[in-house]
Amino acid sequence: MQRDKITRNDLKKNFLKKIIMRLDFQGVLQAEMESIILKVKPFLKGKGFNRYEEKAVNQISSNESSLPDIKSQMVFSFTAESLGYTLEMSNTSIIMTIMSNTYSPFDQYSDIFCHIATIYNETIDFFTAKRFGLRKINFCFIKDKNKINQYFVPAYYNCDIPISGFESKIMEQKNNLSDGLKNLNLRYAIEEGQIDVERYYKVTLDADIYLTSQDEIMKTVFNEQEIGAINEKLFGVYINAITEEFLNVLASDREMTTNEILGVELND
Repeated sequence: MQRDKITRNDLKKNFLKKIIMRLDFQGVLQAEMESIILKVKPFLKGKGFNRYEEKAVNQISSNESSLPDIKSQMVFSFTAESLGYTLEMSNTSIIMTIMSNTYSPFDQYSDIFCHIATIYNETIDFFTAKRFGLRKINFCFIKDKNKINQYFVPAYYNCDIPISGFESKIMEQKNNLSDGLKNLNLRYAIEEGQIDVERYYKVTLDADIYLTSQDEIMKTVFNEQEIGAINEKLFGVYINAITEEFLNVLASDREMTTNEILGVELND
């Protein structure tokens, strides 16, 4: 399988465990949230959200005095239990979290997120975007440490021990990248642990792409093609971190029958 020609549709399995989309902003008063919620509720109900909760969260900010400033903020939380979606809204952020055993197409949750952002933008006169981020956390478990580089590229997952007589419990590499507009935080990690009574190695690919330019955020969040391009950047990170052998495993629609790798699931 040619790495540079692989598309999402080619992959029948995944080891994606958590997705977070977040938009931070200012210019929204707590009193203005009522008009936002009135518009959001019927929309989310139609998208399968079945639980709603309001909660007060303390925010700690620094000021010129030595004592921190603690303010209470109302957070409006919506949950779609069947989809594994949680959406938390406040007067400073929108945070959507996806945790599901089945694969969620990007368009499905990004459309919801962007519609909520549009409601804020169209309702609030002084809505000012500050940061937008998309984070995807992938991990699976491999039984034999010597086979990790059979599935994950050694440049990012180095299993070599720097000194004899010792064993690594956690191996981690972090990269912070930027092209001037988009920023990437990448974490590649191997952690020793147990599943039941057997030793396994948890292999994690944690990729976070974010924007801090207001113009870029507005151009991205409210444009289907632009936000799709952000998602494709993370797909490129994903593809580059795994080997040809693992790509072939993920491209097969046959269920995993070995206990050599755990946590890899069929998309459907």
